[in-house]
Amino acid sequence: MTKLGSERIAVQVKQSGTKVGNSAVQEVVASVRYYLCNSAMVVTNNYYTPEAVELARANDVKLVNRDELRNLMISHYKLFKKID
Repeated sequence: MTKLGSERIAVQVKQSGTKVGNSAVQEVVASVRYYLCNSAMVVTNNYYTPEAVELARANDVKLVNRDELRNLMISHYKLFKKID
């Protein structure tokens, strides 16, 4: 259980012309303990290999692929556009 405001997230970001594999997930999993994080995610401008998806699922790592990243960017743009 984490206190409010004490969430630490390890984030691995990969810009890739091909699908992202296990190594990105392995790297972020290793950093969770080292940096005392509560959770982890990998973000990419592409997609993930089935093996990377399986490894992420086994280690409770959130994967954000290009479609989800695009949707997040659009929703944040619309939110900030309303504020102006």
